[in-house]
Amino acid sequence: MRNITIFETNAQAVAALAEYVECNNVTLGKIREIGRAKEAEYRTKTGYDKKVKSPSPDLKVHLPPAERQKLWVDVGKGLELNCMVSLKSYNGNYYFLADVTEPLGSNEDEYSTINDLVDGVRNYLTRESARRHGAGITPHFYTIKEEKTLNSEERENLRLSQEAWDSIPDNVPLEVLGLKEKKEQFKSVLDYLVAAADIPKKGLTPEECAEFEKLFYK
Repeated sequence: MRNITIFETNAQAVAALAEYVECNNVTLGKIREIGRAKEAEYRTKTGYDKKVKSPSPDLKVHLPPAERQKLWVDVGKGLELNCMVSLKSYNGNYYFLADVTEPLGSNEDEYSTINDLVDGVRNYLTRESARRHGAGITPHFYTIKEEKTLNSEERENLRLSQEAWDSIPDNVPLEVLGLKEKKEQFKSVLDYLVAAADIPKKGLTPEECAEFEKLFYK
């Protein structure tokens, strides 16, 4: 699908994208099945379970991470996953939410231009393919017209987070605890979020959608 689908609301998007989630769950089950079969074959051929005794007869000792990675690296090849990618704008910047198991996805990196947004999405899809053991990742782009600002619960959580960081006494040796830099970073982020609480997160305009499509599919 080369066009960006435009939904009116989040609820409409979740309902429409549910079929992709269902298909992905089946495919992810196949990936796990193939990987476990390869792992079982490896254990049998190498006699791993005999060499590395488990403290319990009902449990198997995990393979070393490097060995397991070699076995699983390409078990998804030949299979295809649908990746739902929501394109949004916020406070003059762009970002996207993406996942193969959740319609609304996650990922909060911000980009200053549509071109940077395209690059961010491409990099994400490449990483997702590796994370899913070589499975192909087909993006399904959409945007949502409904504008969203922070609700009362989210605002309260921000306030409590601010209070928690502010409550750390100045005489606590934050450098020793390794928290000084983190405190400054978190406070900066929190202050930004509070100041921007009334700025809506919204979907891309038709012009922005057209630019994204042109750059992504060139």
